[in-house]
Amino acid sequence: MHVPVPPSPMKPAVAPSVQLGVTVLYTCLYGGLFLVVYVQLWLLLLYRHKRWSYQSIFLFLCLFWAALRTTLFSFYFHNALAANHLPTPVYWLFYCFPVCLQFFTLSLFNLYFTQVRQVIVKDVCISEKIVHSLITLWVARCVYATMSVIFLCVNIVCASLGQHGASGGASENTWSLVLVRVLVNDLLFILEAVCLATSLLLLTRSSHPTTPYIRSKVHHFRMLKEIVPNPLILCSEWVPSEGESKQLIKTS
Repeated sequence: MHVPVPPSPMKPAVAPSVQLGVTVLYTCLYGGLFLVVYVQLWLLLLYRHKRWSYQSIFLFLCLFWAALRTTLFSFYFHNALAANHLPTPVYWLFYCFPVCLQFFTLSLFNLYFTQVRQVIVKDVCISEKIVHSLITLWVARCVYATMSVIFLCVNIVCASLGQHGASGGASENTWSLVLVRVLVNDLLFILEAVCLATSLLLLTRSSHPTTPYIRSKVHHFRMLKEIVPNPLILCSEWVPSEGESKQLIKTS
């Protein structure tokens, strides 16, 4: 006669000491990133840089992302179970919105490199192609803005419906929403990555411009594949504003 064996009690995946060490490590890393970005924003204000530029928007996105991650990991010092059972708006803010901020940052990179590409085209091409360059820039802005709105709406709707489905016990609908959310997020991320790689490839293979300022920046982009594999470092070094782009067009 087969005697049923009672299931063994569930144990934590990692030891409490390891969990505490990992929590301290990530909290310090995210907190350090928050302080570095905060200092960079004050330096922009101190040196009277243009407040609304690609660099300032990028730093604000990083600041908000680091603040959310630091706050989330600080919860694990007290009660990890309570951090996983937050109200729906708070849960979405700490767990889902940072992913949206990452997607917004990737869209900002694509828009930045698209504008740099169009500045180079306007500098080296004839005047008939300037209108086409401006239209391309506005189309790129609309496309990236639409993709960001779709990404945000899909995450909000799926998170809210999934939370209600989980509370009501509809597990199949919850898994379907998770699948839709993962597919849409992954496809949009892949599309943004392909656009970014294409922009970098076009910049590295662009013809030699006439303006010395643009020529130095093109040389900087051509060194990207060898010395800077991460576009975060590149955009933190030099991010031209729209005023600088107009100044470059006047000098051409």
